[in-house]
Amino acid sequence: MSYFTYNDKQIYYEETGEGTPLILLHGNTSCGKMFEPIVPALSAEYRVIVPDFLGNGRSDRVDKWPSDLWFDLAKQVKALCDHLGLKKVYLIGSIGQFFHKPIEELSVRMLLTGSLEDDMFPKEHCRKLFDDICAKTNMAEQHIFAHGGHPAMMSNMDEFIALGKRFFGT
Repeated sequence: MSYFTYNDKQIYYEETGEGTPLILLHGNTSCGKMFEPIVPALSAEYRVIVPDFLGNGRSDRVDKWPSDLWFDLAKQVKALCDHLGLKKVYLIGSIGQFFHKPIEELSVRMLLTGSLEDDMFPKEHCRKLFDDICAKTNMAEQHIFAHGGHPAMMSNMDEFIALGKRFFGT
């Protein structure tokens, strides 16, 4: 069991595999455990790192959520990278965590994935959202799976892994 300290709180994370670091980021009200089915396949080619954000999973609880939660989540990931001495990493997870700046100001490649059958969002929500993001930056590409639930990367695991390898150039 590995932990690191962020703002006097303990954040839990797990590591497996070797190679380029790949950090899997869970969404709100979830934890890294959601990635258990996909970690073995990814860790065959990457150093997979799965944190539990503060207030979630095996990390310390918080008295109240920060007013700018998504920005704070991004700072937790930065602190994890600093703790592990990582300079270049791949990130997969919830898109909101790094959209603290206007999308057109971001200078990182983004792979946006969703499913037409995702019952967490209205029909065609992902396509409309992703079209809007892609119109604002040439750094994003999208893939909408025809089938599968939420999150699409888990319900379309094999196809997602192949898509991610192509996207990351590995």
